[in-house]
Amino acid sequence: MKCDAYRPTDATKYSFPFSCCNRHSERPCIDVNVNSADAHYKYNPSTDVTVYRIGCNQGVTRVLREVVFANIIFYGWIAVIFEVSIVVYDVVRDTFIISYSNTH
Repeated sequence: MKCDAYRPTDATKYSFPFSCCNRHSERPCIDVNVNSADAHYKYNPSTDVTVYRIGCNQGVTRVLREVVFANIIFYGWIAVIFEVSIVVYDVVRDTFIISYSNTH
């Protein structure tokens, strides 16, 4: 099933793949009978929609972009810290070697 932008005028039993669910939604994802207030507890289809209104592709792409960017930043910092620790280790090791060789 194609996950296009959410359309409130679609049939009452219009459903979406689970991947179209908005991860920032305040309630569990409703991806089946999206326009049916009777099918879900305390659900108003005009205000409580839990799927991406801009379309599944755009929504999922935006989320993946955020996750990938966060991972790049995280692993980038890990790499920088690792490289700095190697340089500090080499400097300290060389300092001790030179100091030890000068005293003996």
